Amino acid sequence: MSEPQVHDDTTAEPEGETRPDASRRPVVVVVVGLVAVLAVTAVVALLVGRDSSPAPAIDISQPRAGERVGTTVAVYLDLRNDGGDDTITAAASPVATGATLHEMDPSGLMIDGAGIPVAASATTALEPGGSHVMLTGVSADLAPGAIVPVTLTFERSGERTVDAVVRPLAELADGGRS
Repeated sequence: MSEPQVHDDTTAEPEGETRPDASRRPVVVVVVGLVAVLAVTAVVALLVGRDSSPAPAIDISQPRAGERVGTTVAVYLDLRNDGGDDTITAAASPVATGATLHEMDPSGLMIDGAGIPVAASATTALEPGGSHVMLTGVSADLAPGAIVPVTLTFERSGERTVDAVVRPLAELADGGRS
């Protein structure tokens, strides 16, 4: 005859204690994996978000302004950039209540621009018939030879103030760089 089977209950857990549930292990693995993925994503985002292009190196020359027409004065200048790309995002002057960045469309109409790009390793000319700064709300009578301080705000380079010399409008027709 066969012997009766005896069950060994010595492996049973003492009363009140439980073994870790094996079904929880996959959840722990998923949580640890998710934390690792988020950490790697954060590091990559920081590295990608860093601007690796060279800093702009902008030299501003020939700042000039036209005579006042009504309450507006156009400001022109040359920007030589021996560094990385930048953009003029705003302008201001103590002689004006406002300032806008203007571009000229192909038909010759003036349009407000969101910014004036200043390309790397290039010269950007703000000149009649092209991009320029338009001072508005100018009440001072600015005779030729007067100085108009203009602060340009660059996206990467910060603020730069120049003194634009007022020139007769007829002189500016050819660029007025002399």
